[in-house]
Amino acid sequence: KPLPNVTWWSGQTLLDEDIEEKHLIVNSVLTTPTTAANSYVTNILHIESLTKTHLLQNLTCIAANTPVLRPLTASIVLRET
Repeated sequence: KPLPNVTWWSGQTLLDEDIEEKHLIVNSVLTTPTTAANSYVTNILHIESLTKTHLLQNLTCIAANTPVLRPLTASIVLRET
């Protein structure tokens, strides 16, 4: 399997598609070829300055690695505390 493409969205607007880190999980007992099963990627959304325009904005992280499978998604809504 290929590593996923991890992106951040606000509605239909792409906010971030840059991968910060790619990790290979190394098994010290067995030597195995590098595959998606022992690797993962990280994409962290950085917002430099929060303003009132961000209030109640729905941000969605989408991880997709094949057109055959439905992508995994996670969403948050920015609220005032």
